[in-house]
Amino acid sequence: MQVREVSRIGILASIAYLALSLGILLAGYHHRHAYIMLYSALLLFPHSVTLTYVASGAMRNKRAQRFIMVSAIITFAMFIAPIFGLWLNWEIPTAIFAVVSIPMIFASILAGRSQKGNIRLSLYLVSSSYIIYLTTVASLLIKGWPEKFSIAATALTFAYPVTLIYAVTVNSLPSTFNDKPSYFLSYSLPVLTAIGSFLVGLRFIKAGSAVIVASTLIYIFAARMYRLKRYLSSIQRLNKESPAYKGSAFFIKSHYVIIASISLTVIYTLLFITKSFSFYCLLCLLHAYVMGFVSIHVFLHAPVMLPVVLKVKHKRRYTLWPLILALVATAVWPVSGIASYILYVIAFCLDIRIATC
Repeated sequence: MQVREVSRIGILASIAYLALSLGILLAGYHHRHAYIMLYSALLLFPHSVTLTYVASGAMRNKRAQRFIMVSAIITFAMFIAPIFGLWLNWEIPTAIFAVVSIPMIFASILAGRSQKGNIRLSLYLVSSSYIIYLTTVASLLIKGWPEKFSIAATALTFAYPVTLIYAVTVNSLPSTFNDKPSYFLSYSLPVLTAIGSFLVGLRFIKAGSAVIVASTLIYIFAARMYRLKRYLSSIQRLNKESPAYKGSAFFIKSHYVIIASISLTVIYTLLFITKSFSFYCLLCLLHAYVMGFVSIHVFLHAPVMLPVVLKVKHKRRYTLWPLILALVATAVWPVSGIASYILYVIAFCLDIRIATC
């Protein structure tokens, strides 16, 4: 079986798990929802996409291809790992993903060595996301696995999907418009996520959260998001009814929503650290990253990425609505869980429809 097939199965499985976790949440099983969500949507899904991403960068390096194939084989175990969340089991899925991470580290580094410029940078940052996952697990175990699963979920969200998002965007956004990221700032991002997630794992949650939110602000400059207006001007020569213009305009404008999600995350972090309102707890901060920052990035890339990986045709009806709805869902979560839930489910279903129809 090819790596792309494993990637496809992993994406489909993680989407099914996400739907299951949302159903379980509606039934009132909050902890089971959290377990399944972490190990499927936040670990399995981005990893499944990364398999294809690294494999495409490893075309020139046979050793990298062997490592990526090993990781793909081990990923089969990850397809069933999230189901252990029904029994609130963290040991098995955490250990499986740790084993998956080891060959991915070597595959990404070796693939990066055979590339240049933005792609090399991106692949090196991909390797760092798996390294940081391992170090964060170690930090969580140093003091004993936390009784509050929200601590572990926050630490691992900071460690893996957030770092991986940085790795992809510092390449995809500037390079799409013949630009380059800030290499110095880009390489600082995994350093900050490593420190932040490690601190959270050691229960220095406020300090770790402050470091991570600082990385989101640096991310704006590392990925050149402050040049979005220039990028938008560069495509004005295209036919506004053409797929090229619509896709590029959607891609650019989506990053404005990402900046808004970062702004919301900054506000939530400040409220959490200062305890300005009693209901701004760690769960609020975790949802700001999961429903906002991470989901909005996924909803951005899904219409472009999923049809290729899943081998389906779609009509390229790009719209910002899934991203905007996810952002609003994040904003209202602290005051109305049910309203947030409804908005997020609509955003999720709408994005799946756009990506596959």
